Amino acid sequence: MEFEKYKGEALDKHNRKKRLNRKIFAFFLFSLVIAIIFFSTFNGGIDLTGKVIGNISSNNSMEIKTSLNIPEVELDNSYEKIAFSLNGNSFIYLDNKKISLDEAENKIILSGFRGKIELNENVIKSLEGKISEIKLNNLPINLQEGGKIKFSLSPASGYTSFEIDEGVYLKNLVFITSGNISLNEDFLKLNSEKINLENYFGGIKIIEKQLVFEGFVEKLTIEGNSRKIILSSG
Repeated sequence: MEFEKYKGEALDKHNRKKRLNRKIFAFFLFSLVIAIIFFSTFNGGIDLTGKVIGNISSNNSMEIKTSLNIPEVELDNSYEKIAFSLNGNSFIYLDNKKISLDEAENKIILSGFRGKIELNENVIKSLEGKISEIKLNNLPINLQEGGKIKFSLSPASGYTSFEIDEGVYLKNLVFITSGNISLNEDFLKLNSEKINLENYFGGIKIIEKQLVFEGFVEKLTIEGNSRKIILSSG
């Protein structure tokens, strides 16, 4: 009898402890949800990946076209097509196999690219990722069907042009530049002024030492010695 009484008390104590643990867990979960909502409300949301593209369209952004001096540009994403022309004496790697480029100018088209790109006015500092197709001087190079292979360039490759037609997202790009900007109905000329592009989505080209944006931007800020211009779609 004493054993049965002890067993019943122990079981009841265990059940009470179990119910308490459930209540603590539920309270913790509820507090976590409230904290996330509070943080999102007062801090403009949570960007978990750093690559989130909002609802960028002609309805909530401004159309922009530029011809500007080239800053340091870094991209890290997937692009359907990338086309660029390299100077001679460069080389590429396909799955670690080195291919020399002996022509004075070598046109390369990559399809299904996923990776990182870093370039400036003079060189493509780095271009590395995976591709599904490649054309070299208009000749396709046979790859494994349906798969992807590694692709990279020789470091600091000189280039004459670079183009991604669409799918480029820049959350925030700040640099000092000179050149022209067409924004909806406005035309602006810059002379060594700082610009800040916020939430740009579209294409990017580098031709004849000029950086060309063709797409949409939510906000543009221009700061110079004698002026400050803020243009926003909001």
